[in-house]
Amino acid sequence: MKISPSPPAPLPLPAGEGRTVSPVSTRSWGEGDAHLTDDIVWAALAEVMDPEIPVLSLVDLGVIRAVYLAGDQVTVTMTPTFSGCPALVEMQRLIKERLQALGASEATVNVVLAPPWSSDWINTEGRRKLKAFGLAPPPVHGGDVQIMLFDTVTCPCCDSDDVTVRNTFGSTLCRAIYYCNRCQDAFEQFKPL
Repeated sequence: MKISPSPPAPLPLPAGEGRTVSPVSTRSWGEGDAHLTDDIVWAALAEVMDPEIPVLSLVDLGVIRAVYLAGDQVTVTMTPTFSGCPALVEMQRLIKERLQALGASEATVNVVLAPPWSSDWINTEGRRKLKAFGLAPPPVHGGDVQIMLFDTVTCPCCDSDDVTVRNTFGSTLCRAIYYCNRCQDAFEQFKPL
């Protein structure tokens, strides 16, 4: 089967529900070759870490939207957190390297910007990892971001909600800087987008 240049749109899942399921059925490689399935590819992609938050995989982050297998070719569809994300090229390189290490003769990463990435796509494990890393995870907003921008932020170190915004932009566009008045720690929050 030939991979189309524009695979069908992935089927989105609610936040925290794991990965997006590819609308293309699972295929195996020929006899004698490595046996790859969607599950094997997804497991390998779960080992590809975000270049900006190294404790978070691209699967945890929810930027990997679908996987397509055709013979020994693998195509991944991804949506970056921002269309101008400075880590996008590095993410594509890391994905291709990981797929080629699995034995893919061709690894393609298609970037799609619609629908735009949402912080709701970060899975439950990703939210746990963000907090353990010292980043306040974004609240699940269900698309109503305007309301979420005024919601209470909790310090990832002491769980206090006595925090103050210090800067609406952190080390990356998708983070804001806060100060905890209780434990006196500065921290970043992954913005609800």
